[in-house]
Order: sequence, then C-alpha cells, then structure tokens
Amino acid sequence: MASPALDPAFTAWLAAAGVRTSPAIQVVTSPAAGGGRAVVAIAPIQPGDELVSLPSTALLSTLTARADPPFAAALAAETAASSSSPLSDEAILAAYLLTQAAAGPASPWAPFIATLPRSYPLLAAWGDEDGAAAVAALACPAAVATARSEAAAADRDASAAARLVRRVVGEEGPWATRAAYLWAAGAVRSRSMFLSPSSPAGALVPFGDLFNHGCPPTGAEPDTGGGC
Repeated sequence: MASPALDPAFTAWLAAAGVRTSPAIQVVTSPAAGGGRAVVAIAPIQPGDELVSLPSTALLSTLTARADPPFAAALAAETAASSSSPLSDEAILAAYLLTQAAAGPASPWAPFIATLPRSYPLLAAWGDEDGAAAVAALACPAAVATARSEAAAADRDASAAARLVRRVVGEEGPWATRAAYLWAAGAVRSRSMFLSPSSPAGALVPFGDLFNHGCPPTGAEPDTGGGC
C-alpha cells in the first residue's frame, strides 16, 4: 500500500478501511496526469489480476447515503416538503459528500475527502460573474446554449441540495452554497464509478479514483461534428 505520492494519513485510512491493493501497482506523481497522481504498473500484470479491492463500507454512494439515518431522514423530509421534481441521484450524492465534508474530522471519509481536488472545471460554473463573460465570448451558439443550460440546471440542483445539507448540518454555512455544490457535483461527475443500476450516480471509490487520470496530449484537434 505504501506509495510515495500518497499522504501517510490517507494510506493508513485505506488500510484501516480494509482496502487492499496489488503489489504490482504504485501511485506516483505523473506528467501524464497533469502533474497529479496516477496509478502505474511496477510489475507485470496478467489478465484477471485483482489490482484493488474495497469493502462496500469504504464507498461513498447514494446507497451509503440512504443507509445513514440522519441523512435518510433529512432526504425524506426534503422530498415530502418539495413541490419540484425529486433530487437526482447525482445531486443526492453531491449533497451527502457535502454533509461529510461539513463534518470535518468526524466524518468516516475525512482522510479521503482531504485528497479530492479543490475545484473542477464544470460548464455549470460558467454561470458565475467571470463565467458569464466567458460564455458570451464563445463563437459557437451550441456551446453557449449548453453552458447556459448547465448553469441553470446547477442552480436548481444547488438550491435543493443546500436545503438538504442544512437539514443535516442544522445551520447555514459554506457547505450549503452554490459554489460548494459545484465542487461536490464536480467530484461526483469526474470521479464516480459505476456501482449498480440502483445507484445511477455511481460511487466515489477511495484509491480506485486514482486510476482515472488523463493521457498525455496528442496534439490532435477534437472532432466537433461540424456544429460550430
């Protein structure tokens, strides 16, 4: 489990949580990951080899959220009180992540949450003051429409998620804001992995999300399909 690019506290938490990794892999700081962390092979890997194993209790998912009594009660109360469409699985998982972040060291996932990036480049973030100028500067009408639609959807989800977070946390605070929701939604969208049809948003997988890193740039132009 020891990897030079992992925080010792996170490494200890993984071991305590029952996460097992293959000695054939290691986490390193990699240019291929934009200077971030990436899982690399340090020994031959055969088809079918198990590289990482996690108990379900280590995952952050909507199944985990609904099994948490205070959060489940708050979700039921919010659903009953709301006259709008029910929260999506993505918004529920984002709200649950926010309640765990708000709990600080008391959260069972605190060492994992501390490893998450502080921001994500979501289109929905283009609804803020700086983003509005960026949207207006786009020369592609389809891109402008998509960015504005994403921002509007984020506004709706952020408001509902903030109410849910306040029901759990019991107060106003930095975790019940649009900016906080965009952070949590970014984590869910970019780092979650498929879990089961009963959990469409997937799950945040400690250590497993380190397999999700970008390849070096190829210099090729993206195919926009002629829409711009």
